[in-house]
Amino acid sequence: MPASPWRTFGSPDPGGDFFALLSYLPLKSYWRVPPFFLYTAQVAKRLASTQGLLGYSVLARPLSKRFWTLSAWKDEAALRAFVQYPPHVRLMTALAPHMGETKFVRWMVKGSQLPLRWDDALRRFATVQYLPLSGLKSAACADLFEFARRIRVLLDSQKVQSSASMQSSLDDMLGAVYTLIYARHHDYNDRQQALGPQDIQAVRIRAADISTASVRTEGKWTAGFYFNNALFRISAVYHRALKIVTGKEHEKKEVYIGTLRPIAESLFQKWENCGWTSTNLAKLHEEVNELKHTPDGIYQGRDVQFTEAVGALDELLTLIESWKNH
Repeated sequence: MPASPWRTFGSPDPGGDFFALLSYLPLKSYWRVPPFFLYTAQVAKRLASTQGLLGYSVLARPLSKRFWTLSAWKDEAALRAFVQYPPHVRLMTALAPHMGETKFVRWMVKGSQLPLRWDDALRRFATVQYLPLSGLKSAACADLFEFARRIRVLLDSQKVQSSASMQSSLDDMLGAVYTLIYARHHDYNDRQQALGPQDIQAVRIRAADISTASVRTEGKWTAGFYFNNALFRISAVYHRALKIVTGKEHEKKEVYIGTLRPIAESLFQKWENCGWTSTNLAKLHEEVNELKHTPDGIYQGRDVQFTEAVGALDELLTLIESWKNH
């Protein structure tokens, strides 16, 4: 079956930025195809009166039990408002047990790029890859997924949108969340003991592989690489966020964490009527300074454990969220 004609709603600004979504919905059984068409007809009826929708099209391959929807929205908030309420939420709840592995691809488009093109959308579908987190690993990353949600909420706020410095800091913080998820995916384990001969031999093998353009994407060394990356990102954002929160971001003379933290603690006490905990951040920042300035680096082992890195992110987000609200 050919894709349905693109249905347009409203007249978007050609120079405006809008939200595009491609959804892939494979069914496990041919018996579910007729109910799927019934449900989608109900959703299509609701779409005609949905606020924030700019247009949509549907591509159906019933003989192979595969279906795609392509839509454009004023912003992500409009899309979220639609998917969280009937009939869409009822459709997804009813079909969830009968679906294969779904996939959702999101990107930004200009108004001049509407209507969206199926050839471009399917090319994105074929090239965009998602990390195959198992059930247990996904559960182990639950806190990190929640941090990503909190970062998204912050980025939606007017105060953050008025601060290029904070937007940049949250970008790097999301990178820390991302790398911790990758560390967990590659079975990162805390290492508090010194490196041994077998560890250095593994580094030699890695170096030899890389020198011949053989770059491994898994293993313990890779997991440690991602964890170290997260530590450096969190430490950097910690310092930058303290400058922003305390109003010191434009100081010409460098202001260090030891000076900034008491000011931030005083502000947080005033805002929330309770103290701000930064124990994990302090330990993480100290470790990063040792990594940067001591000859051994992490040879003798890491002091900061994975749970402490997660705790540091939580502490930092708590401070920024309080700043955003005041």
